[in-house]
Amino acid sequence: MPSWPFAAREQAQRALVGHIRSRAGSLLLSGAAGTGKTRLAREVSRSLEAAGWTVHWATAGATLRDQPLAALALLVPDFGSDPLASLRAAVAALDDLGDRSLLVVDDAHWLDDVSALVLRSAIERSGTAVLLVVRDEEHLSGDVAALAETDALTRVDVPPLRQEEVAEVLTVVLNGRVDPSTVRQMWELSAGNALFLRLLIDDAVETGGLLHQAGVWTSSVDGMQEGPALAAAVEDRIAATLDRHRADRDLAELLAFAEPVRLDVLEVLVPTSDLDGRRTEIERLEATGLVQMDAGTGPPVVRFAHPLFGEHLRARTGSLRARRLHSVIATALRRRGESDPVRLAGHLYAAGEKSEPGIFARAANAALRRLDLRLATKFAEVAFDAAPTPRTGFDLAFAASWSGEGRRADDLVPRLHELATTPAEHAAITQVAAANLAFMLKRPDEALHVLDRAAARGLGDPTADAEIRAMRCWLRSFEGDLRGARDDHRRVRDVDGLSSLGRAAALVGSIVICALQGEPLPSSLAASAPPTAVGSYGTAIERFVITEAILLHRRLSGDVRGVDELVADAASMDVRLSPFGALSRSLRGFAAHAAGAMDAAVPLLLDSLTIAEEAFTGGWEYITAITLTEARALLGDARGARESWADVERHRHPAVAMREPSGLLARTWLEVSEGRHSAARATASGAAELARDRGFGAVEVVALETMVRLGGTEVAGRLSDLAAIVCGPRAVAAAAAARAAADGDDVALRAAARLYERMGDLAVAADVEALAAVRSRATGHLGSAISSRGRALELAARCGGLDTPALRAARSGPALSVREGEVTALAARGLTNRQIAELLTLSVRTVEGHRYRAGLKLTADGRSDSQAGPR
Repeated sequence: MPSWPFAAREQAQRALVGHIRSRAGSLLLSGAAGTGKTRLAREVSRSLEAAGWTVHWATAGATLRDQPLAALALLVPDFGSDPLASLRAAVAALDDLGDRSLLVVDDAHWLDDVSALVLRSAIERSGTAVLLVVRDEEHLSGDVAALAETDALTRVDVPPLRQEEVAEVLTVVLNGRVDPSTVRQMWELSAGNALFLRLLIDDAVETGGLLHQAGVWTSSVDGMQEGPALAAAVEDRIAATLDRHRADRDLAELLAFAEPVRLDVLEVLVPTSDLDGRRTEIERLEATGLVQMDAGTGPPVVRFAHPLFGEHLRARTGSLRARRLHSVIATALRRRGESDPVRLAGHLYAAGEKSEPGIFARAANAALRRLDLRLATKFAEVAFDAAPTPRTGFDLAFAASWSGEGRRADDLVPRLHELATTPAEHAAITQVAAANLAFMLKRPDEALHVLDRAAARGLGDPTADAEIRAMRCWLRSFEGDLRGARDDHRRVRDVDGLSSLGRAAALVGSIVICALQGEPLPSSLAASAPPTAVGSYGTAIERFVITEAILLHRRLSGDVRGVDELVADAASMDVRLSPFGALSRSLRGFAAHAAGAMDAAVPLLLDSLTIAEEAFTGGWEYITAITLTEARALLGDARGARESWADVERHRHPAVAMREPSGLLARTWLEVSEGRHSAARATASGAAELARDRGFGAVEVVALETMVRLGGTEVAGRLSDLAAIVCGPRAVAAAAAARAAADGDDVALRAAARLYERMGDLAVAADVEALAAVRSRATGHLGSAISSRGRALELAARCGGLDTPALRAARSGPALSVREGEVTALAARGLTNRQIAELLTLSVRTVEGHRYRAGLKLTADGRSDSQAGPR
């Protein structure tokens, strides 16, 4: 299969080159197998290189799909100890390719999720041009599907060749005229598939199916009556090529399981003893056209000329021979000093060679850094079985727990304690055991019992004992035992040398205590971003938890403005990988909800729950479902809120019992959306009572605030008391709104609404402004009613279209015409009839008429504050 001339796609090539050179964005080439996508991409690359561009070429493949970042290994740095920081570094590496650079990713449908995530982030935020090539019949999922579906990509379909394009190809390839009936026959047999057409032509020329007579190429009578399917044509071509030399077939089979492989590694795979002989065999295989060598900026890499060739060989290789081939490849990789433990361990695992724990332990750690829990669990299990150590066992337990195998992790704990030799090791094992019991297995009482027993017994080291108390502080705060959590935190806050998990546990516990009780954060925690300690996969998760705790404090206290900046770091990578995809979207949804942007919160929270179906996020599904129920109910989506409430019930989690009052408030808004207002008020009252019983002062403020939004006037005294002891602007604003509602003071209600606006909670501001509008209308203050009504509706719109009882009441007054509203609003500002007439270019009599009709509509006796003067 010598190189073919490029034909029939020149117009498409020029269009793609023009698109890229004009900086119009990245591209996705899609088409069936064999349609010529890769050839088109290569011709585009050549044109750009001729114009002075730098082209980087990466190829994914079925053999690389289980190796995170393998497809981009030559372009991005390997992951360090902090996965999220490493993700950003990988994206930055693609950003730095340059303005006049093109990155081509062939067979992108085989990308691993981490590579897909990095590419999508780079495409969406950088100027680097990317050209993805995908086979459209492949099912895409996870981050690969998200990559293909991003709006930042322009999709270009590469269809089968039309009949006239087949004629052009035949004319160029055969270097002569072709009989029209032969063209049609070739087009029908190949169905316009470029690879199939090439195989057909090669075969027909070799076997006499095509004859050159009188200057015209025609098909012989017998040579092309029927054509095989594409798979059969590929098989025939491979057989015809490789059966000539057994060594060629052996080398091709090795390449099928190793591709893409560095040339120096492939040379080791050739059994010939001398280097020249090895290179001769590789060159002979390359001359067949089945394989090709990519010599880019890195070391030369060898792969099949078309992925179907490798797929065919892998599919027809027996399992025993495949194991032997993987073993040979692993040996070659070691001889050439393979630096990627994941790739080496993958071949050893496939070969059934699991006796080298060091390699598998390093591979498990690398897989964790690259965010692949499944792979980390597999490799850690091999390492632990071969040579049990506390470190490998800890990695296995951690990966298994977060992969949804909590029971398996729990079963490991006794064995890990047997292996542990230091207090620090016993403490770490106890921490992961307690976290697994509490969050993954939903057995928080057992988790606390484990910690209580360890604390009572002591581990013989002050720092190790503090680790236990730090974890207990976290679990107690989440259960709502604030007194116990505070005692634990007091005993660990000044201890130096805590592990990353110990520091995070104590930190989260202290923040939650302050959030629920309504206390200010210590000055060391008052910054807008969480600590960014560098550690491991676990550290990345800890940062999500810390950020959510700070967000909880800011929402309850009323320090809501700018919460999107708070979550920007931990949620900066829009990843679908479990569990980070769920955690990231939940954080962004929580922030949007806190600011009142319900329309932004709902899709994020829905997406989080979808991802969480395949992840194990230890209670985040419960918190997410609570927030989603409330957001959908506030938008008036009763059916959606009811569906989300079913998720609340399904994901109810005993380890986060401190969220139960919030759950009742979500149910309150669900009942409101369903028109059950009396039940809603009773539920909100129950939430306030529960929060008060548990000492959650800040949560009680929110519950009583909800009662005010629903028209309650009996809670002003309690809110006034809370405002004196609960920190933050929310308690002050809620007390002001409650007192104004109780007094029927529309001016004070408007002032309270402004307080909510200033603190950034637009949803509550909209409701309190609506209450002011209703009160102004009831007392005949027409201009103020219209002003507050307009402001309330504007705030509701900014929240995505809130639909609450207060807003419905504000909307329900008699509708004014546009001019009536305009005149009344100006009158409320103190303008005289003549001033209004001049401003609107109306007669004074017309202005009087508008004011009169508006007054009749909005007040029973025709009196309004537009007549009495501004209020």
